Amino acid sequence: MRMDNSMFTRSELEIKTLGELKGLCKQYGLKPLGNPGYKTAWIDALLTFAAIALRQMKEGEGLRRMVRFVG
Repeated sequence: MRMDNSMFTRSELEIKTLGELKGLCKQYGLKPLGNPGYKTAWIDALLTFAAIALRQMKEGEGLRRMVRFVG
């Protein structure tokens, strides 16, 4: 994880192939934001996912909340 808490920078994602981006999204259970034939749809999904996940963690939701129920 980076100092600014982002998973990836846009530049890092832009150099990945369409297949690599699809693989990352599949790993996180994400769908493209827009036309799945364009890399930007997958990049936008990954960038949005990171921002939402960080916000949820700060608000006590998401994984942190789930861990409390499991543990």
